[in-house]
Amino acid sequence: MNSRQRKRHVIQLFQSRFHGQFRWLSNEERLWLNMAPVGREFGSKDFERLQVLDLYSQGHLSEQEAMQHLGLNKIELGAMLEKDGLCPIHHSGH
Repeated sequence: MNSRQRKRHVIQLFQSRFHGQFRWLSNEERLWLNMAPVGREFGSKDFERLQVLDLYSQGHLSEQEAMQHLGLNKIELGAMLEKDGLCPIHHSGH
């Protein structure tokens, strides 16, 4: 390979790095991309609703408390849990 061919090859490599799918990332960009995901409620518009549903499904709130916080009846609460893929822990007391 002569020097002209090498120059073309190097130029192609740089062009593909800057304009292709591969892109050099800064340390900050790499940290953002590798950040561990957080719970489903963070950043959600439904934070309070999701928090109540999570507490109820984990057994930290009674059914009555969850219905009161959300302003729902028993059927609506069950439907909301099912929609979100949650299952309440049945416990005696609270």
